[in-house]
Amino acid sequence: MIDEIVGEGVWIDALRQHPWIADAPTHAEAIVDEGPEWTVAALAVLHELGDDVTLPAAALDLTSHDLPALRASLLDTFLTGVLTDHAATFASLLGDESVRDLRRRLDRLGALDGTRVALQHPPSVRSALAASASKLDAAVDAVRVEAQARGGALRAVVLADRIRETAWDPERGAAVLDTLGVVPLFERLRSAR
Repeated sequence: MIDEIVGEGVWIDALRQHPWIADAPTHAEAIVDEGPEWTVAALAVLHELGDDVTLPAAALDLTSHDLPALRASLLDTFLTGVLTDHAATFASLLGDESVRDLRRRLDRLGALDGTRVALQHPPSVRSALAASASKLDAAVDAVRVEAQARGGALRAVVLADRIRETAWDPERGAAVLDTLGVVPLFERLRSAR
């Protein structure tokens, strides 16, 4: 998984050379004070690749068995550190262009949320889902199913967080039904009867 994101193995070699990994006992205080989360994420990456991380893990009073399995949230933490707090270290090991290239690659994937890497919940996907008009169809379908099951005894409340007054077109006396909001939702429910 990590190779798919960072590309070639030079990044892994650079991680192995990072002072907090290569000489963890000397940097134990900095690791604990400035970046235990990043260090655990970096160790999880190396451990996933089969590296012996016993010595650097000991700087956090951990064994390699204490390390969590590599998952997307840890990869987010690791890559965020590579692009922010540890960017200078990786730039000195790989060159400035390598760090910029990684940032561009993550940006093309839609995995950057400001300076934070978000592979697990990319901002582009979150915003697309939050604004998806298919939610209107899902609400109408849910009410329709309940109406079939309960008949005239149905009492329904549908919560929406956007009023979207602009969806009402007073010129036409109708709602614009392809946007997400209370007005389009009400109109779709009313017309679905």
